[in-house]
Amino acid sequence: MVYPPAVLPRLDDDASPPPTIAGRGAPARVVAQAAMAILLAAIGLAAQAPARFTLGDSRERVRQVQGSPEVIERLASLGTEVWSYGGSTVKFDPRTGHVVEYVDGERRLKITLAPRGTPARTHPNTSPLTLGESRDLVVRRFGTPWAYTRDADARHAYLAYGRSIVRLALDDDRVDGWIVRDSAIRVAPGDLAMGESAMGIDRGLTSARVAVAPATLRGRLTWRDDDGDGVLAPGEQGTVTLTLDNDGPGEARTVRGALRVESPATGVRPRGAPPPLTLAAGRSGTIELRLVADSAQSSTEVVAVVRATEANGFDLAPSLRLRIPARPAGAPRIIVREVQVDDASRDRRLAPRELADLTIRLANSGSAATPALRGRLWRGADLFLAAGARDSFALGAIAPGGEATVTVGVYTNTRAAETALHLELADAAGRIIARLPIPLPVTGRPSGVLDVAVARDSTPSGASSTGGRALTSTDVDRDIPRAAARRGDAIAVVLGIDRYRALPGARFAERDAALMRRYAVEALGINDDLEHLYFRTGADVTGGELRKLFGETGWLARRVTANTDLVVYFAGHGAPDAARRTPYLLPFDADPAFVTETGFALGTLYDRLARLPARSITVILDACFSGLTRGGEALVAGTRPTQLSIEHPALVRRQMAVLTASRDAQAAGDLPEARHGLLTYWVARGLRGEADANDDDTITVTELARFAEVRVRETAARLDRDQRPLLVARDSVMVVARLAPAR
Repeated sequence: MVYPPAVLPRLDDDASPPPTIAGRGAPARVVAQAAMAILLAAIGLAAQAPARFTLGDSRERVRQVQGSPEVIERLASLGTEVWSYGGSTVKFDPRTGHVVEYVDGERRLKITLAPRGTPARTHPNTSPLTLGESRDLVVRRFGTPWAYTRDADARHAYLAYGRSIVRLALDDDRVDGWIVRDSAIRVAPGDLAMGESAMGIDRGLTSARVAVAPATLRGRLTWRDDDGDGVLAPGEQGTVTLTLDNDGPGEARTVRGALRVESPATGVRPRGAPPPLTLAAGRSGTIELRLVADSAQSSTEVVAVVRATEANGFDLAPSLRLRIPARPAGAPRIIVREVQVDDASRDRRLAPRELADLTIRLANSGSAATPALRGRLWRGADLFLAAGARDSFALGAIAPGGEATVTVGVYTNTRAAETALHLELADAAGRIIARLPIPLPVTGRPSGVLDVAVARDSTPSGASSTGGRALTSTDVDRDIPRAAARRGDAIAVVLGIDRYRALPGARFAERDAALMRRYAVEALGINDDLEHLYFRTGADVTGGELRKLFGETGWLARRVTANTDLVVYFAGHGAPDAARRTPYLLPFDADPAFVTETGFALGTLYDRLARLPARSITVILDACFSGLTRGGEALVAGTRPTQLSIEHPALVRRQMAVLTASRDAQAAGDLPEARHGLLTYWVARGLRGEADANDDDTITVTELARFAEVRVRETAARLDRDQRPLLVARDSVMVVARLAPAR
């Protein structure tokens, strides 16, 4: 405790001498002065110790006392800034940066609501509370409340003790009401009704409609159709489940859910009205909303907006939007009728390095004509188009029972391993009509190893051996474990850029992407088709491709549903914008002199992903944002490493996790002997089961991040580097992979 200055004697020349010990004289005076100096120093240190913070303290004070928050949420439209420490929150006035509210639901906050006046006589907890008492007297009697919130419109503050509430008028900070739910506060029996009546509570009525403290509703949506395939078909019904959490100190009363079909989906409508819901503070509940499609349903996607209203106006804000895939009635249905290979050897099969004409014959077996179509071919890394061939082309409309033919020249390289081919058909607006796998017969893939004998003395004079180990396959490239089950709703985006147009290379990045594609299919159980796996490397990963992929109406936005588990992986370069100190992903065609104009802002990526209605989102970035290459050199000559944060308000979403290869000004390095990026290598090792700390065949995001962080740090130290991966996640038990049990 810091005492008023008058309590402590002064030690300067004008002060009266300190007390002496009888019979001791000057030596005793010296001893007394030394003791007093030590006492003053101890009091000063105690005053500086960051023990607790209180209302009105600055952000710096809270960070000094409480540490860095797990999530920072800035809501400019609501004029609030909220720091989260688990289930406890601190709210700041963004204009002043001072604490204005807090809710310590998990009792983690080092908060005190000390009386602001001079010390006065204590009031024991047994003393009853009365209307008109000051906030200081309430705090002296009952201590620091576990929540202090404000109702800015009504000019009231609410102090939570146990399950009871004390209300203060903010103009004079005096008690003007209460509600007693337990023994945490005590009022005189004769005053009980008076205080509760002031807050609109009548013990004689069973359905009070006046709020006693603010409710805060947060919601999430899930979709389930009756046949379980995730698609709303003609004549089918489904259920949109709205799960609500009341994070405020007050009760949410008579909460009603409503569903509105926003898209022009003819024949789709809500059905019935679910009963209302009442949620006590800290409780959760669900509202089920039914959706029905009649036999004339004509849309391929239903966009539904769900809102929830509360009796006292504490509504769910903002409302939630859900995109539901649908199957229209009378729709066209494009199938691959025949695939022909006209090759030089006339065996109708494609051999390595052999040029062939590939003819794809399409047919419309549906009951309606298609719109004018454009086609695009998506190829595996080992399949190439002949000179002059185009991977995009116009097909026109196909009538019911009609056909269309596509002919293109193709060939493969010597590996002939990644030769998958898909045809994507879209209308003039870019809406995908069909994604068709094209069976491609390939023969003559190389196999086995040719033994080459080397004479003992065959090294020429003056030549030297590297002594290294040239690897074509590492422990992560073979025998990839299998997922426990296929995840039909999961989607993976895998991007890798090794060689840039105007930047130094990111060594092994494209090899990393190829590896993560295999792990996505094998270990994560994601379907290897164009509907669920988006794989691009090298010159295909342009800035325009990233905008198309992550745009508000882009590739992901058209496919992700409430049942989707999404994995996004990127290997390549990142860089900071020196002026704004914000991080950017660098596509193949990025210009290092114009990062803002040609890069893709990491904050934009987080925002776009956070808006998707996915069940879970896992982002793995084997890239750093310090402006360094994997070898530690500067991306742009003459620049220095930049330290910046990858955190962003969008990461407040509980179902989203981001794992980056490094932090601050560290470079994201590679592992030369494995020919992989350091993070990618250890993530792959973790997904093989090594990260499964409790041996339950389930790998959570925290298990994977902890495993990778330790292994990357140790390996980097062995290579005389400093690299530590960083995980940003609110849900520590979010599942990344479920592996089949080892035999």
